[in-house]
Amino acid sequence: KLKQDKATFESLLQTSVEQLKIVVDDRASDMTGIQEKVKELETKFTAQHGHQQELSRRSQYISKKMESLRSSFEGLQFNNAKLKEQLDQLEPDNSRQEEERKAD
Repeated sequence: KLKQDKATFESLLQTSVEQLKIVVDDRASDMTGIQEKVKELETKFTAQHGHQQELSRRSQYISKKMESLRSSFEGLQFNNAKLKEQLDQLEPDNSRQEEERKAD
């Protein structure tokens, strides 16, 4: 009876070990799939991050260009105002010179 119980126990133990091996193999396969998915996501993230850095760099470049254009525009407005002042000063002189010519 004891030998029979021992044989039954060993048989059950062997079956349990085989089932555990199957489960472990399945989990290992799942883990491999998960690791591959993680690597894929890391690759996508790295590419996305690189793209984001490029967009940020371009945005900074555009901001600097806009600031430069704004500064140039302000300079042109200033120069335009100065030229208008000079023109306004010259116009009375021109009017006076024309009146003098007419008088001559």
